[in-house]
Amino acid sequence: MTATPRTVVDMRDVRFSHDGGATWTLDGVDLLVREGERVALVGSNGSGKSTLSLLAAGLAAPDGGTVELAGEPVFDDAVGARADAYRRARRDIGIVFQNPEDQIVTTVVSEDVAFGPENLSTPREQIGERVRDALATVGMTAFAEANPADLSGGQQQRIAIAGMLAMRSRLLILDEPTAMLDPEARAEVLAALDDIQARGTAIIIVTHDAAELAHATRTLRLEHGRLHPVGHDASFASTSPLAARPLSSPTPLSAVPSDRLPAVPPTPATPSVDSLRDAPATTGHPLPDSLPDAPSATAHGMQPIASAPAVVFDHVTFRYPGCATAVLDDFSLQVASGSTLAVVGRNGSGKTTFAKLLCALLKPDAGSIRVADVELVHASRGERSALRRRLGFIMQHPERQLFAGTVAQDVAYGPHNQGLPDEDVRSRVDEALRLVGAEHLSARDPFTLSGGQQRLVAIAGVLACHPKVLVMDEPTASLDDDARARVCDIIRSLHMRGVTIIMITHDLTMAHVLADAVVEFPPSDDPAARGASADAIGDEESVTGHEARPVARDGVDEPCEKVTGGTDRQPHPTLDASGADGDAHACTAVSARVCERSSRPMPSETISMSDADYSWISSLDPRAKMLGILALMFTAFAMSTWPQLAVGFVTTAAITLASRVGVRRLLSSVRVFLALFVVTGLLNLAVVRDGTPLLHIGGWAITTGGVHVALLYMIRFAFVIVLGAVVLLTTTPTAMSSAFERLLHPLRRWIHVQEICLVLSLALRFLPTLVREAVSIRDAQAARGGSIESGGMTKRVRAMCAIVIPVFAGAIRHADNLALALDARCYQEGVRRTQWHPLTMRARDWLFCGGVALTIILVIVAHVFNM
Repeated sequence: MTATPRTVVDMRDVRFSHDGGATWTLDGVDLLVREGERVALVGSNGSGKSTLSLLAAGLAAPDGGTVELAGEPVFDDAVGARADAYRRARRDIGIVFQNPEDQIVTTVVSEDVAFGPENLSTPREQIGERVRDALATVGMTAFAEANPADLSGGQQQRIAIAGMLAMRSRLLILDEPTAMLDPEARAEVLAALDDIQARGTAIIIVTHDAAELAHATRTLRLEHGRLHPVGHDASFASTSPLAARPLSSPTPLSAVPSDRLPAVPPTPATPSVDSLRDAPATTGHPLPDSLPDAPSATAHGMQPIASAPAVVFDHVTFRYPGCATAVLDDFSLQVASGSTLAVVGRNGSGKTTFAKLLCALLKPDAGSIRVADVELVHASRGERSALRRRLGFIMQHPERQLFAGTVAQDVAYGPHNQGLPDEDVRSRVDEALRLVGAEHLSARDPFTLSGGQQRLVAIAGVLACHPKVLVMDEPTASLDDDARARVCDIIRSLHMRGVTIIMITHDLTMAHVLADAVVEFPPSDDPAARGASADAIGDEESVTGHEARPVARDGVDEPCEKVTGGTDRQPHPTLDASGADGDAHACTAVSARVCERSSRPMPSETISMSDADYSWISSLDPRAKMLGILALMFTAFAMSTWPQLAVGFVTTAAITLASRVGVRRLLSSVRVFLALFVVTGLLNLAVVRDGTPLLHIGGWAITTGGVHVALLYMIRFAFVIVLGAVVLLTTTPTAMSSAFERLLHPLRRWIHVQEICLVLSLALRFLPTLVREAVSIRDAQAARGGSIESGGMTKRVRAMCAIVIPVFAGAIRHADNLALALDARCYQEGVRRTQWHPLTMRARDWLFCGGVALTIILVIVAHVFNM
């Protein structure tokens, strides 16, 4: 007799309110989930799906009802929340949040995946096996030693899933786990969920993707605070938001030199705007009365006339600071005015970097980029300001594009910068919000919205600027059917008005239906080369050793020919949409390569904390390394003679060489301090008057004593900075916090050692994230005409100050999400954890300590002999 599967979630008459009962997000919800089930949860953006997920994960308590999780009665109306029962239940429940970046708590992928099992006191010998299995399941084995913060959003999502898999939970809850994944990665994750479900694990998956319902045991729709069953044949996606306008055979767009490639033309004989308004709406959303002013190349059914291309990349080469190789190498393409181009490719293939170059948020090292008749590389501030009036950019992560206090203020930012009267600004704000279906959100704080709602608001903020060229990075990710339909209608209507649209997407159906041409950024053939060394940070991605190639609209790759310098290019025949031979253009190799180090532009004041390549110094126990180099840094301040400085120079040089960080990378890390060296030297030259005068400048004399002291301070300071940089470049924040925890362990009776070190680790983990958010807000302001880039000095300073409040709000938001992440991964204050990699002093560590001691002795001896 088959045993009845155990219940893992039992909710009865659950109610929850975010505003003290004024409105109810959940109003009488009943949910029963047993082991082995996969329950798909669907509903519109803002319907409360994420809230219900938190309740099911034991990370929030309801305002009323009864909740039993993993066999533990955690809440009822009589007693309320039972904290101990919630903690026990969370040990059997895993959750992957909508934003995976806030769920990652360490700076090494494998260590992050191991964090949950460590908190569960899993035996050390089992943790490694769990980590390997989890990373293999999500296809991220090659990234085991990478910094999660340096990976793309889709890659981070897989890391977050792996972290939950390693905990071997009875229930796995996933909040839109594939929203930012490419089709191949999505298929890998869904296949992994099949395996997990087959083991008896219950799954609750929040989704807007009909394909993710295929293996669901049940589908439930959350609507008006209540759950309603949805049949497998129900119209979850019955009305496709991609019901497309008629398209002619696609013209492939190739990455070739601009003087050899005709521009991608707008689709001929497209219906006019007037006729489209008169026609029945394909998705039930009528077009607004007014649309951005732009000449329609196809208005009134007329054939398009030849026009200058709206976007031209001409032999562009680009590399990020600190990269030994180029991300884009001699890359060329052009896009005709009024056409719609879809850019597709795997996570980390370079699509977002391409978009940022196009939007003048990154500057190429060679070649030229022309957008809307503005040459970006050498554009003046006035030209860049003019470009912002014609170019719109919808970013990959909308929460980083929002910075104002209310939705209406955020949408109004661009029109205000265009100098429009207040009445026109209000009109544009109302129009844009109505266009995306978010007019009811105008008074809301954008940071309190759901991910899908934030994306709609970000789109509205760009549409309010009435751009002539619109760049959209994943415009429909995390959107429900209705919102996706609105975005697709917006794309069609803007196309009718002659707006040039460049759309980066993982939705191949949308790409092939809405675009006049599709260009793919394929990944490297070597997955390991795409791994930890391709440190694409956040939404920056790197093109990895491939060429961009055109793709046929029916999904069949079109043949293309690599072109090398001096070779005659012969176009290959291609197939048009009907299968007939068509004209094609040759396709050059992008020749982009994996960056050897971080692929993101880091601010000059930030020292990179990425791992150095394996070296003798990086392999040291972090306790020995940190204490030893700290002792050397203090010793450097005591050096006052040339023999002592010689000892310091030899020691510093030896440590630098043994670290294998490279002179170029080291100088890049400390360059911000070079100006400080100069200032220190000049101050000493000015105030020290000892010795023989060497030069008189007015009443100021430069003396031999001043030169000696200036050199002394500069060299000592250089020793300290270089040694500190070596530590940061060869030691991960995770290793640092582990070292501090072990060093402070004897004090655990008097201070909360474990908690202090965790806070230190998290601070180091999230500093790059906050820097990245500040850069994103700066870019968002600049993309909508903000004066941070093109205004006068006073306006630019004000704009920079305007970044502070959103970044502070972002820090608070990350802190709240991080607290949930720690609870979800069963971290508990004061509870003993298993250490997967306990620190052990080995022979090399004692040898290093002996070398440090010898250096200090030599400095003392040199001082004695100099007396």
